[in-house]
Amino acid sequence: MTPSPTQGPSALGIPRRADATHRVWAGLISIGCLAVLVTAAVLRPDPTGMGTHQQLGLPPCSFKSVFDLPCPTCGMTTAFSNAAHLHPVAALQCQPFGALLALLAAVTFWVATHVACTGSSLGLTASRIITPRLPWLLVGGLLLGWGYTLLFARG
Repeated sequence: MTPSPTQGPSALGIPRRADATHRVWAGLISIGCLAVLVTAAVLRPDPTGMGTHQQLGLPPCSFKSVFDLPCPTCGMTTAFSNAAHLHPVAALQCQPFGALLALLAAVTFWVATHVACTGSSLGLTASRIITPRLPWLLVGGLLLGWGYTLLFARG
């Protein structure tokens, strides 16, 4: 008996449908991304490019207070907020890596929602980019974003 097109692995060895566990995880990931994006949308981006996080009751950046330089994540919340308000240029000007992460969170939200609702194997396919190289790429992006912030910080 031959498996139907929706059963068994694809030619790449990826299951054609996400199982219940993957769908639950996709739903949780979707909710997490949505929470971050909604929070960013509720915040008003600080015009200086930094300090938006203080609207959440968090203190000013200690690194900046001590060293008079922005920390590696300075401007991230403002970049997310600008991105959530559909101001991509302002988000990029604020913290390019933060803008990229905001875009990644939005894409992840939609992919995870799709997987959770339909059982699509798209999430399983997308998970193939999670390799040992990914943390190095993220650290590199963070450092490049920090370098940009050090050169062009407005706050």
